[in-house]
Amino acid sequence: MMESSLIELLSTEYIHNAIDSDENMPNLFEESPYYNDNEAIELLKHKHNAFSILSLNCQSLQAKFDQLKIYVETFVNSLCPFSIIALQETWLTENHDISLLQLEGYTLLHKPKSCSAHGGVALYLRGNHEYKTLTINSESNTWDGIFVEVVLNCSNFRNTQKIVIGNIYRPPRETVASYELFSNEIQTVMNAHLGSYREVVLTGDFNLDLLKIGQSAKINDFFETMTSNGYLAKIVLPTRITNTSATLFDNCFVKLSNNFSKTTAGILNYNISDHQPYFITLDYLITKSENSKYIKIFVNNEQAKESFKNEILINCTPDKFQSIVNQDPNITYDILDSIIQNSLNKHLPHKLVKYDKYRHKKEHWITQGIIRSIRFRDKLYCKLRSTAVYSPLYNKYKVNLQTYNRILRNNIKLAKKKYYYDCFEKFKNDMKNTWTTIKNMVNRTQQKDDYPKYFLVNELPEYNQKIIADNFNKFFIDIGLKLANTITPPKNKSYKDYLVNTIHTTFKFNCVKEDCVKKTIDILKPKSSSGIDRISNKLVKLIKDEISGPLTIIVNQIIKTGIFPQKLKVAKVIPFFKKGENYLFDNYRPVSLLPSLSKVIEKIMFNQLYEYFNENNLFFDSQYGFRKQHSTELAALELINNIVTKMDLNEIPLNIYLDLSKAFDTLNHDILLDKLNHYGVLDNSLLLLKSYLSDRQQYVEFGEVISDFRLIETGVPQGSILGPLLFIIYMNDIVYACKKFKPIIYADDTALSATLNSFYNNNQNYVSEINNELTSVNDWFQLNGLSININKTKAMLFYDPRKKVEEIKLKINNSDIEFVTEFNYLGIIFDSNLSWNAHINMISRKISKSLCVMNKLKNVIPTNIRLTLYNTLILPHINYGILAWGSRCHKLFKLQKRSIRQIANVKYNAHTDPIFKQLSLLKISNLCVLQELKFIFKLKNKLLPNYYLDLEYLRHSDIHSYDTRYANRLIPLGPI
Repeated sequence: MMESSLIELLSTEYIHNAIDSDENMPNLFEESPYYNDNEAIELLKHKHNAFSILSLNCQSLQAKFDQLKIYVETFVNSLCPFSIIALQETWLTENHDISLLQLEGYTLLHKPKSCSAHGGVALYLRGNHEYKTLTINSESNTWDGIFVEVVLNCSNFRNTQKIVIGNIYRPPRETVASYELFSNEIQTVMNAHLGSYREVVLTGDFNLDLLKIGQSAKINDFFETMTSNGYLAKIVLPTRITNTSATLFDNCFVKLSNNFSKTTAGILNYNISDHQPYFITLDYLITKSENSKYIKIFVNNEQAKESFKNEILINCTPDKFQSIVNQDPNITYDILDSIIQNSLNKHLPHKLVKYDKYRHKKEHWITQGIIRSIRFRDKLYCKLRSTAVYSPLYNKYKVNLQTYNRILRNNIKLAKKKYYYDCFEKFKNDMKNTWTTIKNMVNRTQQKDDYPKYFLVNELPEYNQKIIADNFNKFFIDIGLKLANTITPPKNKSYKDYLVNTIHTTFKFNCVKEDCVKKTIDILKPKSSSGIDRISNKLVKLIKDEISGPLTIIVNQIIKTGIFPQKLKVAKVIPFFKKGENYLFDNYRPVSLLPSLSKVIEKIMFNQLYEYFNENNLFFDSQYGFRKQHSTELAALELINNIVTKMDLNEIPLNIYLDLSKAFDTLNHDILLDKLNHYGVLDNSLLLLKSYLSDRQQYVEFGEVISDFRLIETGVPQGSILGPLLFIIYMNDIVYACKKFKPIIYADDTALSATLNSFYNNNQNYVSEINNELTSVNDWFQLNGLSININKTKAMLFYDPRKKVEEIKLKINNSDIEFVTEFNYLGIIFDSNLSWNAHINMISRKISKSLCVMNKLKNVIPTNIRLTLYNTLILPHINYGILAWGSRCHKLFKLQKRSIRQIANVKYNAHTDPIFKQLSLLKISNLCVLQELKFIFKLKNKLLPNYYLDLEYLRHSDIHSYDTRYANRLIPLGPI
């Protein structure tokens, strides 16, 4: 009945945080399902403190009034009346007698038709709301609209709350000129007339089918215009369904502040016209959570940290640490750990104390000075309350309180502004933390730390936190183990069959000096999180000089004995909610926190092992994961270059995108150690890596309780530094499982690249040849204890759309591989003819999402911070992969201009050339040239992966003498 692309877009693509990754950002959209009358009534009955709107294209109000009246009375009699009823295509003129169209309890407001014979809009407003009609007229008569400011009376609001309801009808005019007039006018309405309002709902029949997002430039532009101005779509399913089509012309866009806790939207199955009515409820009941009587505090002031540091210095004397390199490092580490733990407990303790609003600040920007001011303000209030109203001092105290309160509020605003200013400056090169700061600023943080009261254990609700914690731990550990046990490797084969390259070098870990340990500590990220030892990276940096000596002894003992300290092999795991039902373990992901000192030791081991593999060219060239001068972008560009090169030779490239199930969790330790031995890791070095992997444990911290410890039997340590390197070593020999496919890999993201022509062999069935090759690849994965997820594995053919290509069927494990025309590989969307339209549409949506955020913050943050947000939230999306799709970058230029207007805080149609110069920003076309120049610089200076060093580049003008637009653009040649 409809394409699923819109639902996927609105439920997964358009998220607030990132990047992308989007798991750090809350969802901006909820699916709007269909409801019958009874379902809608039951839903609305529970919305006692909600403002609800019904919207319908009635196609002549006069003809449908009796039906509408009966329908509205159904809801009114069920004690769930709509606050607003918005109607489009009323067909009413100025001469109509509207007294015949009144609904009991409602006031009818309408605008006569002007844009077409079937135009006209109306609003029925319930009589218990004050309202004011806004004067907004269409100069071009391309649409009809009525806008009303409604005053909401709710005890939860400190001040009078106003919301604007806009009801719009745009006739189905498909000309570009008609749409541009409408687009310009609606942009003016949103900026000039509605810009000062925090709460706006725009409803109506726009005759712009949102189901065609990604297919129509006009629809894309409309959607991006609404989103970048802070308006979010609430209806995502078809509202007009016929035997041959399903369209979404009836749209609802909202711009709401945090005064509204939730919105619920749905489509009603009621046959009043060929458009289905829809409703939206705005819940403006704000529930305040009760303050906990007790809170956990962390002593973390400068004086306490200095005392902690001095305590470490006094106790970490050379006589306490024997520098015998063959001594068991567990003994030496226990001594150091005991000193640190005792010092922590003494100077930086964790305390559970009774909450005091005058001592414990709830927001980061609240200073001790502000807390003292709050205490003084409350004393003024108490003095006023204890003074009789008729006393001559009462007015004096009242004025004093009002004046002081006003000054205090201003100071809090300034403190908050400065705090976020500093945050944005601090995180200007960190997209993830920038998004976190934005979520905090606009109060969109989801309460993921608030676990439900119960979880389902064996299909029964369990309330005991200790039992829940134990089941979480069991669930996380069993995921990889159960999957590994289901893998059946092929008989008469071994993973050793693929270790065919002869290695003439050997590796051993070398002892280090104290300077090396200090430098390793310096490069740690200054995180505040900590593992079981309660020592964060920040604390390790604080006591770097005091512990570097003992830590050097421990590192060298680890290297000499091949023993990794047991205390450093315990992971603290915290469950983080993803999505879905919050009482199911499946909907949580584990975040593993290892001891910080473990990361120092791991980093030293990582550097030595990585250097050995890199210097001896032991890595597979097209493995781009966790390697210097390698990236996801370069991996995708290699794949693109392979495709383009083959298409230029009139061949048909074939890509298979493999998806692995829990690859990091199912990795087999014995196989990994055997492979390390094959690559020359011997003796104590191999024993050390075996010790590092074995006898590892983890526990789950769930609220205030912790689970029992459990042994981890498979996989590389999550959250570790050494783990990712060990994983790419594990994947290194996959190349020998491929005879005609070329693997291009980033960690476990594997793409197999070939052409159909390469499988033609003496007129044999080339499909059978491809399937044989895929069987060989699948055998490699199974022999290595890894599993291909066939449901998420996809295949693509690349060819000129004018060329006819026969359908082929490929299989893995007797399961068909789905062929797709688009696939997102490492953040770049490939389409079958490399038009890049899908990728550019994705970038457009992401930029629009960022513009939506910037629009919310533009009056709160200064220009330089808006510029920082541009560089953090928008520019990375433009730069990523621009070498591939940059020839079509003009499509994004409109959005880029819109973004710099927001930075400069100028009118929506202001000329942008001066702003680009003023802000020292490059246009997208210039950014494309800049990235090409950077690429050539890296190429000439051998700063790129080996694959690119074998390429040769020519300009178009070197091939032909025509004066074309891209005559000076570089094109790669080879390798074939």
